[in-house]
Amino acid sequence: MELEHAYDFALPFAGEDRPLADALYELLDADDYVVFYDCNEQARIVGEDVEAFLAPIYRSDSRFVIAVLGRTYGERRWTIFESEQFKERFDEGHVIPIWDKNAVP
Repeated sequence: MELEHAYDFALPFAGEDRPLADALYELLDADDYVVFYDCNEQARIVGEDVEAFLAPIYRSDSRFVIAVLGRTYGERRWTIFESEQFKERFDEGHVIPIWDKNAVP
C-alpha cells in the first residue's frame, strides 16, 4: 500500500527557533505522528541536492506544514526557500503557522 504522504507533518523553522521546533517534534513524535524534522534526516540529506530533497517534502510529501515563524524566518536563505515551497498550501488549509509574538506577520 502506497501512502499519499510520506510525513504527517513537516517542521520548517529558523535556527534560532530550534527549541520550539524540538518541543513540537517531541510532542508529535510521542503521539506517533511521522514528522519531517531536519535533525532526524541528516544522514539522508548528506550528499544530496538539498533543495531537490527538501522541496517535495514542503510542497506535497507532508499532510501538513507547521511553520515556526520567528523574528528572522523570512530573512534567511533556507527559510525563504522553504516558505516558497509551501506558500501555495496556505489556501488549502495545510499550513499551520506558529507566530513568534515579536515577529512581524
